[in-house]
Amino acid sequence: IYFFLNNDRKEIIIKNTNNLKIKKVEVFNILGKKNKSWNKVETKNINSFSVNSFSNAINIVKITTEVGVVTKKILIE
Repeated sequence: IYFFLNNDRKEIIIKNTNNLKIKKVEVFNILGKKNKSWNKVETKNINSFSVNSFSNAINIVKITTEVGVVTKKILIE
């Protein structure tokens, strides 16, 4: 599983090539405050989540799956 930010569309794109069950997706600001959380995520190859309402800043995305957790910093511009 990997993900990236599409700044043109203001979306987080998750590519789930192994069709893992994604339990939740969370976005935190750099200070650790939760900005957004999605708890119902479909199990499919590509998911997208809008971050259109977020201000320009560095954020941390945390994806919890059935086999572990993936985190990554993203810059929303």
